[in-house]
Amino acid sequence: PPWFPVRGREMTAQVRGTAVLECSVRGDAPLAVQWRRDGQVLPLIGSKYSVEQEHGEETTKLKLILNDALASDGGAYECQASNLHGSNSLVYSLVVRDVPSAPSDVKVSEKGARFIALEWSASAEHASVPESSDINFIVFYATVEGSYKEIKVPTNFARITGLDPATRYLLRVAAENNVGRSAATEVLMATTLEEPPTGPPRNMKDVTEAYAPADCC
Repeated sequence: PPWFPVRGREMTAQVRGTAVLECSVRGDAPLAVQWRRDGQVLPLIGSKYSVEQEHGEETTKLKLILNDALASDGGAYECQASNLHGSNSLVYSLVVRDVPSAPSDVKVSEKGARFIALEWSASAEHASVPESSDINFIVFYATVEGSYKEIKVPTNFARITGLDPATRYLLRVAAENNVGRSAATEVLMATTLEEPPTGPPRNMKDVTEAYAPADCC
């Protein structure tokens, strides 16, 4: 029966991009090769799939081309080959990556005169696989009248330092992976604490004056 010189593997594509799955088959002619997904032969009429076939001296290649890929297109694709001696199949896995979802439940976990600590929940990534470890988070912060600065952290908490005491700050968080950056969260406002005195007062003077009540009436 037909056989595959290259074993199945996981392929990755970006959302709205093009994915190409290539199946190489060897076996005696006549050799029939086709792509299947969920039991259906591809390409379906009117679908975004197309197929290109190449016949070599020893190998037949069948390319499955997927345009405008979506996360829902991720999953298993089967290359099926058959000839007079039998049939064989090989499964490929397609992962379609999207930008991550924006974080949620952003809140202030701690604050002082010179810092604000934030934490948040990381939403599930828009992809056909569980959330990937390549996600980072971008924390934006600014005073009410200032421009935004940003820091990048790999975890779902951040400590913003070097702030001014008794100052209101605008805070937002976004998630980022190798595909792109999510929308930022709604603005969260937080005010740093007043800075305590660094020591007792110095050079105090006695300004006490004799007090004489004013004449009445």
